[in-house]
Amino acid sequence: MGSYKTAGVPKVIVPDAEHCGPAMRVGTEPERAFVVAMLETGGSNETLASKLAGIGGTNDAQRVAGSGLARIPRVQAAIREEAD
Repeated sequence: MGSYKTAGVPKVIVPDAEHCGPAMRVGTEPERAFVVAMLETGGSNETLASKLAGIGGTNDAQRVAGSGLARIPRVQAAIREEAD
């Protein structure tokens, strides 16, 4: 997944890396925003989470970005960590 266009400020509160657990800490800021958005929306809508995380582009681009982000092992680990 490596690159995705950010549209600006995420619509969720993203913790600084130093205030995160080990799994969340290794993610980029957009990845941390996506993790927070997934948890705040119940974890069932990757497109919405991508949009709330500040990922830009069309709805299709947000869908693809969300799908890709959700499959990154460090993002999956951060979601598990933060859900506990």
